[in-house]
Amino acid sequence: MVKTPTMSTRLQAIFTESDLDRITAAVGNAEAATSGEIAVVIVPHSRFWFADGWLQAALCAVIAGAGYLLLSRYDNWGEFYPFVRATIVGAGVFGLALLFFSWWSFRPAQITANCRRNALGHFARLSPTRAQTAVLILISVAEEQAVIIADRGIAEKLPADYWHIPQAAIAHALQEGRPTDGLVAAVAEIGGQLAHHFPRSDDDKNELSDRPQIA
Repeated sequence: MVKTPTMSTRLQAIFTESDLDRITAAVGNAEAATSGEIAVVIVPHSRFWFADGWLQAALCAVIAGAGYLLLSRYDNWGEFYPFVRATIVGAGVFGLALLFFSWWSFRPAQITANCRRNALGHFARLSPTRAQTAVLILISVAEEQAVIIADRGIAEKLPADYWHIPQAAIAHALQEGRPTDGLVAAVAEIGGQLAHHFPRSDDDKNELSDRPQIA
């Protein structure tokens, strides 16, 4: 189930400054032993689900009303007016019913696809790393989902199904109301894998900010 889209103030309540400090420290500790880079992005939602529901409802209401008008033509406008009024009311009720139905019936696959699309957009805006060893962790709070995108250099070393492990850990922590704990644990897990495959070099530089980005 998709929650009501959260505002920035709500995000700040979920991820306080001390939470952001914990995540920043976890990223710094993980990168201390690897040349890989970990970036964390936190977004309130990945799509305006409620607005989409209203648009779908309005469109269906208009279509229902237009169809009724076309199928119920009268020469006498005085007689026809009550039918027009009834049509508008009926179409509005139908639209509201559809709104609530669509709000509760978003498919998990659709939600996941939108979160991943959002993560790919943020990953594309990251500054490229020298060895293509960046990992993006995106947290979409309204959907209670985490998406992890690995750069090409890392994807060649780790199996594709590995990323389900830290993703599931974060998603589970989000559902339990302890997102920071899940993020810190996932960062440590990913850092261990990066340290094994990409040990820190003497000339390593911190190419991406350790601080989570609130988008």
